[in-house]
Amino acid sequence: MEFFPEHDFLKNALWLYRGDIKAQQTTSMAYQFFRRFKDSHQLVCFADFDPKGIEITLTSGAEYFIAPTVESIKTFHANGADIDYFKQDSARTYIAKYQSDSLKILQLYSLMSAQRKTIKQEHMLAKALTLSVSKLN
Repeated sequence: MEFFPEHDFLKNALWLYRGDIKAQQTTSMAYQFFRRFKDSHQLVCFADFDPKGIEITLTSGAEYFIAPTVESIKTFHANGADIDYFKQDSARTYIAKYQSDSLKILQLYSLMSAQRKTIKQEHMLAKALTLSVSKLN
């Protein structure tokens, strides 16, 4: 993964990957573990860039988030129809509760939603999309 020089502070970051959901690996358990490090580490969330990933980012307790840049979102094209976006109604409903357009993640979400795109973590890495790190609030 390649970052801009201003993101050098991430070189010594603690990276936690929850992985695919299994009965013994719930999101709430991952959140609890992640949040234990709040006093000793900068918490950075890197999730899929889709409605559910945005919801995870907003509820994770992270201080920063990693997401594709505006240009990467505009130029990203997945093969085939992107039906995942339309399967995430509950996440889109959750995000709609936020009234602030000042949060960068919501600005990026608006762009993604206008294009009805989902960008999975594996797409970001495989396609070497340019990523940016932003403060969450």
